[in-house]
Amino acid sequence: MELALKYIDYDATKYDVQKALEAVLHGPDLYDPNDPENKGRVPNFSVRLEEPRVEGRLHNGEGFLSLPTVKLGNRFLDWLRDPAHRKEGIRVCGRKLYISRSQTRMTEEHKRILENALYIAPEQE
Repeated sequence: MELALKYIDYDATKYDVQKALEAVLHGPDLYDPNDPENKGRVPNFSVRLEEPRVEGRLHNGEGFLSLPTVKLGNRFLDWLRDPAHRKEGIRVCGRKLYISRSQTRMTEEHKRILENALYIAPEQE
């Protein structure tokens, strides 16, 4: 499942966005290490930031979050809609991300890679 990311701080790097999303996707609300469906691993995901339209910026403030399954994507969106999390949301460099379903679909190859590859933390990447 692919989700659209908007209102990303222009000073934020891909690393900053990944760390903020990792804290939620691998946190206790969405990841259960005892669930057999997880195969004993944290869920994999990828972040892609759009190319900048203005010279000197890292990105244009938008991007995409790719998740391996629709089930995880729906759980993540439900987590964001929960009143306990809605106010704070996910913040990157102090700015709240706007996350919605994307109009684009990820390729089958990208989906297979996310499903089968082990998650590599941004620090190791």
